[in-house]
Amino acid sequence: MRLPWQRPAGRRRSHQITVYSKPGCLLCDHAVALLRDLQFERTLAVEVEDITQDSQLWDHYHERIPVLVIDGTVSVDPPIDERAVRAVLDRLDREAAIGT
Repeated sequence: MRLPWQRPAGRRRSHQITVYSKPGCLLCDHAVALLRDLQFERTLAVEVEDITQDSQLWDHYHERIPVLVIDGTVSVDPPIDERAVRAVLDRLDREAAIGT
């Protein structure tokens, strides 16, 4: 499900973030709220995947949630904090700027 937050334009590149979550997960709710706050300054497309709806996702993530997958390759495991997310986004922006 795509969350209906506004994505501001900016010089940084946009990022696709998938949040692996499940209903009733307070840490997952915290991670989604953190991303919502970051969207005021970054262009983020956030999708929340409910791992209870897919047996493969459940098998892979049920003991690790929340997990963020940024741009399909970089994962941020719990505990999710703003500094860790910003560090990954900044690194991806730098790599894109130099073409790696």
